[in-house]
Amino acid sequence: MRDFRTSAGLDLVPRLLVRDGELDPAVGRSILQARQAIAPTVAALAAETAGPRAAETLRAAVTRLAQATDSEARLHAALGFWEAVVDAADSIVFRLLFNSLRMAYEPAIAALGPVMEAEVDNLEGYRALAEAVAAGDRIAAHAAADDLLRPATDALGRLMALLDG
Repeated sequence: MRDFRTSAGLDLVPRLLVRDGELDPAVGRSILQARQAIAPTVAALAAETAGPRAAETLRAAVTRLAQATDSEARLHAALGFWEAVVDAADSIVFRLLFNSLRMAYEPAIAALGPVMEAEVDNLEGYRALAEAVAAGDRIAAHAAADDLLRPATDALGRLMALLDG
């Protein structure tokens, strides 16, 4: 039997995250690390490649986020925003990475609501990222994405450490 660590792909992440109804904190931490490392790079690439249509799509995604009425709806709207960022980056590999991470994330949305609240309520952070991408400012987009994600990444990392401990 082959070792999944050397032969599997990201499609295995959702099954590793929750096994027998239990969250695996080590896998959760890995997802958070990947999210924090990849998203600013994707945002910078989006700023480099996005045109006016992508900028309009990102602004509309921020509007949907602002109109969401509860935490679960805001989390789904935030995923929609990041989907627009990934699409603006125009990279099939980043798109497939996003799909895999989203499949791991979506089943846990209801449980993640309270921890992610500060992030999904940060409309100014989403606006700053959308405007940086729209302006084609790679450095500002990278920084805006990092600033937007870091608080929830840190909070979720602490939660995973507690679960693991």
